[in-house]
Amino acid sequence: MKKILVKIFYLFFIDIFIEKTLAAAAYAKVYRLAKKGININFIIQNGFQLQVTGDPRNLEIDSSSHIKSNSFIDCRAKVKIGKYFHVGSGLTIYTGNHNYRSTLSIPYDRFDICKPVTIGDFVWAGANVSILPGVTVGEGAVIGLGSVVTKDVPPLAIVAGNPAIIKKYRDKKIFEKLKKEKKYY
Repeated sequence: MKKILVKIFYLFFIDIFIEKTLAAAAYAKVYRLAKKGININFIIQNGFQLQVTGDPRNLEIDSSSHIKSNSFIDCRAKVKIGKYFHVGSGLTIYTGNHNYRSTLSIPYDRFDICKPVTIGDFVWAGANVSILPGVTVGEGAVIGLGSVVTKDVPPLAIVAGNPAIIKKYRDKKIFEKLKKEKKYY
């Protein structure tokens, strides 16, 4: 049965049709957000999903930045993404968390604790990066693949891990020279 289905998919280009349909659905979602004033440069890579939950008006992203597929952005609080933000697929940004210190119920109550997330200019984040509520990522920072960012990242810091920790810093002199020369990618 499996071989027959594979041959049918191959003969009638069903696999290609499904991929094109999923891509169109993803771009329709981006178009729907644009109609609400939220413009996202969306790039398909390793899937087709993009989820923006909460109030999409809380999302502010510069037109020079992009988001790749399989990304989830929680907009219960403000999410601000600066210029030339580059990211791999699977970005997760949370602005809210449950109140585990509740005196009303366990493991948490019905109230969310929401805090904004800010990502500075010229930040590069690898695939499958998670950024938690209240975090600010400084200008020129680099976040390694699969990192979980639980606290602020200083400008030009290179962080990695779970939780993400500072491994080293970019060369400030080179960064400032390239920025002054407007050599952006």
